[in-house]
Amino acid sequence: MRVLQPIPFDATSVWPDPDMTVIRPERPPAPEMTDQDFEKVFVGWSGWLRIAASVKNAHVDYPALALLSTASAIIGNTRWAVPWDGWKEPPIIWGMLIGEPSSGKSPALDAVLDPIKKIDAEFGREFRKEHKTWEAEDELARFVLAKWKTDAKSAIKNGEDAPEKPANADAGKPPIRKRVQITDVTTEEVADLLGTTWRGLLLFRDELSGWIGSMDRYSGGGDRPFWLETFGGRSYTVDRKGKPGPIIVDHLSVSVLGGTQPDKLDTMLARSDDDGLTARFLTVYPNQVPLRRPTAALDEQFAVDAFKRLHSLKPARDEHGAPRPFFVHFEEDARQALHEFQKQCREWEGESSGLMKSHVGKLPGIAVRVSLVLALLDWSLDELTTPVSSITKGHLGPRLPLCR
Repeated sequence: MRVLQPIPFDATSVWPDPDMTVIRPERPPAPEMTDQDFEKVFVGWSGWLRIAASVKNAHVDYPALALLSTASAIIGNTRWAVPWDGWKEPPIIWGMLIGEPSSGKSPALDAVLDPIKKIDAEFGREFRKEHKTWEAEDELARFVLAKWKTDAKSAIKNGEDAPEKPANADAGKPPIRKRVQITDVTTEEVADLLGTTWRGLLLFRDELSGWIGSMDRYSGGGDRPFWLETFGGRSYTVDRKGKPGPIIVDHLSVSVLGGTQPDKLDTMLARSDDDGLTARFLTVYPNQVPLRRPTAALDEQFAVDAFKRLHSLKPARDEHGAPRPFFVHFEEDARQALHEFQKQCREWEGESSGLMKSHVGKLPGIAVRVSLVLALLDWSLDELTTPVSSITKGHLGPRLPLCR
């Protein structure tokens, strides 16, 4: 009789990645908003978003979520929402577009991000002009300062009072370049940018799985806590090796936007700890749209003008004159609607587990952020009004379906 020999088992050998498709259930049709509901949510932006989707041959959900995330970064720390005392939310929204390579994710992102590139380019031109002026003033200030020092030494030597330091002996701090979007930067660079610009930033990655994977690959997981903090907008301190003093960020606020493919999403979720990173994302995974030739042109200037108006928002000031968020409070009818949504989320949370449970737990806070961003997006199209100073049920109620 032939004796079969056991195959040796080596636990240290490299195992191939599991085939996640075997556990993925057949995907049901994606939910669709009616035209009426879409217009209630996006109001004056609804027509532009539909044209953007048509021109880019993508589902309208893609540019819609890209708009929310981008606008949240432009608003940044100038406005925070306050449902009630003890609860404050920054407008920061993380958006993840899920779809196959041919679904039009990247072109849809371009529809929203191309106006941002124009604005960033304009900021760059303004900065170069301001910096050139400052350099000339700084050079002159050096001469004035040198002469004052000479005169002061001479006066003291002669037993006379030293002259007062001239006001133009110091050109002041150099101008700061405004920024909206960043791509591939280190955590220290992000902290340094926020420490100077204060407002907030948009991190864009066309493929989010690479960004999430790089946190573990290059830093042993050390970057994940930092990026988790950027969602909350709290103060943050970064100690710098070999440099005097830490970077102190008043409000660490970074919106995140990008896409991924379903297979890569499976890998992200399978390898991710339940630390709340993926649970922070608002996601869209719509049905693929049929190929059609567009019948209208996209008005890019429409978005440029609206984004500039959002960027014109100014922060409030604390008792020391330092910038702080202007707090937009909820009115009573909005508080009640939010409370009902909280109770619904508590029910969903009891029926969920794992990463979904973490995501459902964050939905009330995300709903608060979405209502603030959309209220200010409404304002960005109406030059005759002042920025919203409170959130009503009219701002919140129609927008809750986005967070479900």
